[in-house]
Amino acid sequence: MLEEDKISSSIWEKCPQIRNYGSINVLGLLTFYMREVRRGFKIWGITLVAPAIRAILFVTVFSLIIDNPVKMVLGLPFLNFLIPGLIAVAVLERAFESSAFSMVYDKSEGIFDDLAIVPLSPFELVVAYASASVTAGITVGCVVWLALIPFGGQLPALPLTLAYFVISGSLILGLFSQIVGLFARKWDYLISIQVFIF
Repeated sequence: MLEEDKISSSIWEKCPQIRNYGSINVLGLLTFYMREVRRGFKIWGITLVAPAIRAILFVTVFSLIIDNPVKMVLGLPFLNFLIPGLIAVAVLERAFESSAFSMVYDKSEGIFDDLAIVPLSPFELVVAYASASVTAGITVGCVVWLALIPFGGQLPALPLTLAYFVISGSLILGLFSQIVGLFARKWDYLISIQVFIF
């Protein structure tokens, strides 16, 4: 009897234990965040290069259309007025695309339901998706800004103000894109909302 007790107690000692994650599963949140960031930049030609080329084309077209691109708009040369807007559009569009496209892709592949079994709370999932959207937006904004430097892009006069508005704008659109991603059943619905916004 004594040996049987030892065997049964050793079996129970080796069984998996319930893990206690605390109030926030930091490791799971960071893992899911990195998954979303890597997924977004896996196709870097679409996520990084395409917005930069689009911004360069816009600057080129507007420079050719306007006879004097140094013309002043609100006390600024026209290109210095246009370039921050092009960067802002790239940042906000990528922040929207990051979460929404990921969610709709997971739905279309049938793996969105798997999020119900991961050890992450709904709050942690929202934070991971939103953080990945902010990261994607900031990265694309930096790439577009670097691409537009030869055309008149310059260092921001108020970098902290710029950082605040870029982060808050990316966060708002990243959160909004999660709502859209939850309700969009097909790619067509998602694209129609994106076209309406941008």
